[in-house]
Amino acid sequence: MLSKVSSINKIKWNDSLTRLPSVRASKSLDKIIESGITRIEDLLWIRPLRVQPAPRLGSFTELKMDELFWGKGTIISAQAVPAFGRWGKGKVRLFNYTIIVQDERGYETITLKFFNSYPNLKKNLVVGHFLEFTGKVSVFHGQFQIVNPKLNPKTLSNACGNLVEYPTVNGVPGKFAKSLIEKIPETLWQTNLDSSQVTHLQL
Repeated sequence: MLSKVSSINKIKWNDSLTRLPSVRASKSLDKIIESGITRIEDLLWIRPLRVQPAPRLGSFTELKMDELFWGKGTIISAQAVPAFGRWGKGKVRLFNYTIIVQDERGYETITLKFFNSYPNLKKNLVVGHFLEFTGKVSVFHGQFQIVNPKLNPKTLSNACGNLVEYPTVNGVPGKFAKSLIEKIPETLWQTNLDSSQVTHLQL
């Protein structure tokens, strides 16, 4: 244990990303490095797209239009149709998904819509499975809905209780960049670094 702590304490800002604790070789890491982000200090250039207070996990009875909502329930219906004329990278056909989720605490439901999504999203949208999500509530034909919600919002929240969304980097989802930033040791934050750079990562 002491050797592990000693190793972490020796990490410097100009070290390779691979020096971060628990970072393993992966295609996502390779693509991040290919984008020019090769050192730990380079992660500071990945600025959050948005930061907002995370709502508490709520009941569907608390849904309100234009408010951010965090919910959890069972998928009771799932439909996918091709997104007409829309193609992703590698000429992959994109799909529009319509999901109906029933509150785990009652019988209320909400519709989740995903537009222009890749087909691999389907594996997360299986009837009978639980789904946790967050997004801004709207109303369509008298039914509450969320368009393009974020799934597994716990992966987007930080220790301060904020939802932090990072941009896609070289095709790698922002949550991967977030995971790298969160691996920066606390001891490293205490070393010399411009305070304005520290602030945007600790919101």
